Amino acid sequence: ADPKTLRLNPANIRIVRDDTEDHRLAESVARLGVLQPPGVLPDGLVAWGNRRVAAAVAAGLPAVPVIRLQQPLTEAEFLLRQFAENDLRVGLSDPEVYLFCTALKAKSPGLTNAELAAQVQKDASM
Repeated sequence: ADPKTLRLNPANIRIVRDDTEDHRLAESVARLGVLQPPGVLPDGLVAWGNRRVAAAVAAGLPAVPVIRLQQPLTEAEFLLRQFAENDLRVGLSDPEVYLFCTALKAKSPGLTNAELAAQVQKDASM
């Protein structure tokens, strides 16, 4: 779907904005695309994934994958999905980030620490 045609949800439960994190997401989306499709109601309202849609628009993507919900949700179903999408995630631990970086460097001959840091949006001293 064209992200510019999707309507961001004004009733999104995420009310605290972090411009730095939003910028990081937009940079990631510009490089890799939207990896987790947002959920979209039949009328184009974003049920979950507001930040990803906004990042896709900021990155100038012409299209993003979406999960098209075939029927409207009750308000309770809507809120439960937003909560699960926004709260039930766990970031990678420091050892997991290290193992990922080690594996990526092994698969990418010539990749410098600075290039790796730029790709994963981390400090090069990691």
